[in-house]
Amino acid sequence: MSRKKTFFFSALFTLVIMMNVPMQVNAFYTDEETYGVQEKAYTEQEEVIMLLPVKELQVDDLDIVIETVGASYFLEVNGILDDGNSVELAEEASYLSSNADVVFPYRGRLLAMGTGFAVVTVSYGDVSVDVNVSVLAPLEIPDDIPTAQNSNVDISIAREMVFCEWEPLLLMESWTDSDLYTRKYYYPGTTYTGILYTQKTCSSTKTFLENAANVNSGFYTPLVRKTVTIKDEQGNVVEKRTYYQPKFGNDCSGFLSLAWGISRKTTLGFFDGIKDGTFDKVGQYTIPSDYLNMSSASQEKLQKELKAAYGSLQQGDALVCRKIKTTLDENGKEVKSEVGHTFMVYLTNPSTKLVYVYEQTNPNAIIATWTYDMLANGNYLPFRKK
Repeated sequence: MSRKKTFFFSALFTLVIMMNVPMQVNAFYTDEETYGVQEKAYTEQEEVIMLLPVKELQVDDLDIVIETVGASYFLEVNGILDDGNSVELAEEASYLSSNADVVFPYRGRLLAMGTGFAVVTVSYGDVSVDVNVSVLAPLEIPDDIPTAQNSNVDISIAREMVFCEWEPLLLMESWTDSDLYTRKYYYPGTTYTGILYTQKTCSSTKTFLENAANVNSGFYTPLVRKTVTIKDEQGNVVEKRTYYQPKFGNDCSGFLSLAWGISRKTTLGFFDGIKDGTFDKVGQYTIPSDYLNMSSASQEKLQKELKAAYGSLQQGDALVCRKIKTTLDENGKEVKSEVGHTFMVYLTNPSTKLVYVYEQTNPNAIIATWTYDMLANGNYLPFRKK
């Protein structure tokens, strides 16, 4: 059985120099009149990544079994430095899956996409380690769980984005990010489900499908998201890479904004909305003032409250987390920024403490499962549209 791991955004130990280069924003194709969603500001970025002198990679498990499609395993990756110290590298490492239709690895998360077996090669610089992953069974969604529904949410919008079927006219590839080798390919003549992940626009199902059916719409021309120059610890250029993203699709917060029929929110917008009362809390919990850098006592108290709160989740509710991501500037000083994730509740099973969610993630929108422990360990706050 897969272990219950935190969806944890580890501190970054690579040196990243970022330069924002303005890029022309293309026309906005989302149904604004229906959903009131605004396009995010978009810039192409250039990054220079300095590799640490890692001589060995260690992971917490070399043979992983995930029970069902839609479940995840969160891999712990540590790099052993020349001086014997270790650093967390789950986000910085590269991941290559031998079968992305079985396991799609993304920033340490091994997401089960289909049944079967895959080898995930985790690498950093010149060192690597292979992890064997087996996915045993398809996801079976129970039809006898009495989950209450939030009457203010029409879940059919989220369902359409997850289960919409589309057939590429040309070869497509998924978003590429810090997992330098991982991408999923979408082949002409094959039917796929789920809207693609992107941070370019927010696309309703109608917008996505209309543009997928038009070879001249720009759908099949990937956008350059950023270029990356990788250097070793001596400053020598090791490799240069270009990251792409689809033109049409959603990110996690855009997905939830569309599903709820509200103006565009980011994960920070949802998080702040819980604090200022724009959205209702689900259950009883107090967001500690040190949420982004919690003490052990604060985290233990919050996680206990959250596990109790998850039992009150209704269909159409959502969860959101925020984390601090730490990078080092060119002078070796820490630079902190916030990142987050969010998704919508489809069903909850209090007896098994399992939550079925509609989730926009990389590579495409899916129905996924999260345990109460995984959610609480990730400090996911449950909230409700008024």
